[in-house]
Amino acid sequence: MNKLTGHFKSAVRDYLYLMERRYTEKSTLKLVSDRYALSGEERSMLFRGVAPEEVVKKRRSKVVTQPLPGGHFTIDGYNVIRTVGSYLNGNLVFVAMDGFLRDASEIHKKAVKDDVVFRAVDLILATLKNFQPSGVMFYLDTPISKSGELAHYINHALPHHTLFGNAETVHSPDYYLKKAETGILCTSDSAIIDECHLPVLDLARQTLAAHFSPEFICLADNI
Repeated sequence: MNKLTGHFKSAVRDYLYLMERRYTEKSTLKLVSDRYALSGEERSMLFRGVAPEEVVKKRRSKVVTQPLPGGHFTIDGYNVIRTVGSYLNGNLVFVAMDGFLRDASEIHKKAVKDDVVFRAVDLILATLKNFQPSGVMFYLDTPISKSGELAHYINHALPHHTLFGNAETVHSPDYYLKKAETGILCTSDSAIIDECHLPVLDLARQTLAAHFSPEFICLADNI
């Protein structure tokens, strides 16, 4: 999908109309997706990309795009790495109505090759270096296969990018991300953004913009 089709634009309008009126998310998604016979990617874009105006405004109010040097970055490891990795894989990533870059390919349900993951990490660390942080902290999900190996790779790579920090595996990264009290949070997870207390940097989008010339589908610009 290189552009939004007419039937998908209609689906977005219908879904947004019902969400603005507080219809149940799950049933509304099924209703609209079935009505327009949406593909898996289109359903994912609808679910992950469309939100009521009040929610969109609140999320956008937390966004920071040019963080000052010397800040501390708390990073939703798999969220950022997999979004970048999905783009490197040639899968569909898009900019949601709240301005955050998200993956529509359901890559989290598929095996991602190690070389893609490691390349994504290197690009992310190179981007972080440009922000001149005082420190970085990656949280990775312990239950996910090879999370320990990935943490080891990140910890080994950090000094090579002259970055001070750590990658740690924990059972529930969301808890630590939502409770972080200082610095900048890096994620595009809507549940975390809605509950966090910090400014939020879309590190995946910043990384891809720094190293490529991506042209993303932006839902807000096409509806």
